[in-house]
This record gives sequence, C-alpha cells and structure tokens, in this order.
Amino acid sequence: MNNGWVKSVDPKSGRVFYANHITRKTQWDPPEGWEEPSSSPLYPPQAVSDDDEDNDDEPLPSNWEVMHDPTTGKPFYVDHERKITQWTRPKAEKKPATPVSYAPAASSSTTTTSAAMARILRATGSVGSSGTSNSNNNYHNMNRSYSQEAAYYQHSHSGVSGDVDFSDSMPTLDFSVKKVADKYRLECPHCDALFTLSKRRHHCRLCGDVFCDACSSHRVTLPLPGPEFEKPVRICDFCNQDVEQGNFFSMRRYLTPLTLYDPNTPDDDEENGVATPSNVNAALCALTSDLDQMVQNAEGFEERVSIPPKILVSAIIKHLSNKSNTADRAVRAIASLLSIGSMVGKNDYAHAVYLYGGRKTMDRILQILERSGSDRKTLFVQEQAAQAMFYLTDAQILSSLMQKHSEISRSSKDDDDDDLGDLDSIDIQRA
Repeated sequence: MNNGWVKSVDPKSGRVFYANHITRKTQWDPPEGWEEPSSSPLYPPQAVSDDDEDNDDEPLPSNWEVMHDPTTGKPFYVDHERKITQWTRPKAEKKPATPVSYAPAASSSTTTTSAAMARILRATGSVGSSGTSNSNNNYHNMNRSYSQEAAYYQHSHSGVSGDVDFSDSMPTLDFSVKKVADKYRLECPHCDALFTLSKRRHHCRLCGDVFCDACSSHRVTLPLPGPEFEKPVRICDFCNQDVEQGNFFSMRRYLTPLTLYDPNTPDDDEENGVATPSNVNAALCALTSDLDQMVQNAEGFEERVSIPPKILVSAIIKHLSNKSNTADRAVRAIASLLSIGSMVGKNDYAHAVYLYGGRKTMDRILQILERSGSDRKTLFVQEQAAQAMFYLTDAQILSSLMQKHSEISRSSKDDDDDDLGDLDSIDIQRA
C-alpha cells in the first residue's frame, strides 16, 4: 500500500481519485511517491528500499508484527491498529529526551487544566473570584488563535501532563460497520415510513443502518477494503450527501451504534451486534481518532463533520451515563469535539451540550472529575473531563449561549421541541 493510499473511480464523473485510509483524505492528483499497485493483492504492501533492510536489530513499535509471505518467504509487517501491511520495516517513534509542553504561554505558572478546574469551582461557588490571578482571567477572556487552540489540543489529547504520559491507559479499539438488526428499526429513520411486507428494509453499506428503498436508492463505488466494495453498493440519502462532497469515510457510520444503544436499558443484542457497549466504545474511539486527525488539517471541516450538532452531541452525551462502561470514551469524544469546534470557531457543539444535555450532562462530567483514584486511566479520563469543562465554561461560549438560549426558548414554545434539556440549568452554570 502507498502509505495508506488507494486509487478509485468517482462514480459520477468517471475521474480517477485517490483516498487515504489512514488520514481519511481524498484528492484528484496522485499523492507524492505514488506507485501503481500490482493487480494480484487487493491492498499490496509497500515497496521495500535498501535503506530499510539494515534495521532488523531495532525493536518494532508495539502495534506492529512481523510475518512471512508463504510464497516467497520474505518478511512483511502488519499494523494491527490501522489494519495495513507493508514490506518496509517500521521504525519506532523516538521521543525527545525532555518532554515538550504545547500549552499556550501564560504569565502565571498555573497549568491550563488547573485554570479550568479553578474556573469550574468558581462557577459552582466552591471558591471565591479571587482564587485565581488576574493574568489567568485575562487569558480565558481573550480570543485564542487557531494555532494556540491547536497547540493546547495536541498537548491535552496526547495525555501529556508535566512529565507523565497517560495516553496508553485508553488503548485503541477496532471499529467495523455492523448491519442493524430488524428489531431496532420498525420505521425508516429517514422518512418514518413503517416497514411492511411490501416496504422492505435495505441496509446502507456505509453506515450500516436500515432504510426503505426510496431513501437508499443510491449506488456508488466506495474505496473500502473487501470484495463487496469492488462494485457499486447501496447507500442511504444521508451518506450520499457526504459522498457527493468527496467524503467517502462518513462519520455517520459511528452514529448508528451511538443512536441505537440505550445505556438505560439492558443489553439485549447479541455479543457482536451493533447495539452493545463494546461496539459503542469502539465507535466513540474511532470518532475521537478522526477528530484528533483534524487538528493537523481542519480544511473542509464542514464537509467532513456533516452531522448537525444537535444530533451528534446528543448521541455522544447520552453515553456519559454511569449505568454502562461507556462514560470514559464518551467524555474523551466530547472533549475532542469541543476542542476542534473551538479551533474552527463553531460554538454550536458547546451550545448543544447545554441545550440538549442540560444540568444532567454537566453533573455527569463533574462526577468524572470527582472520581477517587490515582491510577493512570482515572487521571487521563479526568483530564479529558477538565478539557471539556475548559471549553464549556469559556466566557465567549457562555455569552453567545445566552442569546441562543433566548432564541430557542421562544421557538420551542411554538415547535414543542421535546429534545431540549433542562434549560434553566444554564443560569446555574453561569453563576
């Protein structure tokens, strides 16, 4: 494989384009160093260079394994996290001797997480307004640039706090699209038409959800692995909107298990089904990974994250419930979403936490912060909760939220929006 790149054909224009399974990027022009793959394997390993054959003594990264081609006997390497193979021996990433701090510079020695915690305590009345220095208050009220947001994002989401790295305490989980069982969809989720003997169910091959024929009539060729995708496959209207924008790795595939699984009801799906805590955790992990990659290149954010904030945020925050084991991954995902939203200047995600989660969601995030324990995972998850609260208590977010609150309160009287959370709790968090 050419560093994750594969070649495919746009079904609408017939033009050849290139898609990267690792970075989720697509482009018309061949990527740098592109080599035409041989026709035998579907995803052939990368070509080997002479310079890489002298590194046999170096240890492999933890996620790599060496195997041997049964035909030629040549060694090749498998990345179990990204599901790729290559002939070239991978090199372990060398970390600098002295950890580098990516937090934005401030005139006080207080760390960003500590400042966020202080602000949270002030909002809940635990400490007075004099508990922090004026320099910290000025920092929180000023406009942060994209580079500052990106620096803080990379710092906090890498698990780096001081000299300690907790990133390995929450390992990567494999996610794959699973077909939705008939019992979860009595009606088409797009047009609400009741499924009958004449109106049959059809699965979208991109998100896995069930739709009627009229709402899943598109046939496209997807640059995905597997013999099923060697020819055009059925996709729904929702996913087709993403595909038409060049997004062949729609985040809606994560939305399906997040929407169908209810943490407040017993798990009645089969062990490997779509609506299980394990599949929800895998979806949250994959969603977070995609959001993390956007910090490197946020271009085209609107096309890549096409799910409305109300739907995406509501699907994530319901898994903060302590009735299942999905809360840790959920707070990690919401922290990533709030961070990238702040970078691109989109406050709708933070607003949605308040408007559709209300007091209950804020209390659940604070409960994570109040957990007892000093193990690596607890500390890492608490840092993600503090990261989420850092953005939710931002002065600009709260200021714009008041206007949003008034607008929705007026419209909800006419629309009777039952999805709104406890809007009165906004004033409590504002105190």
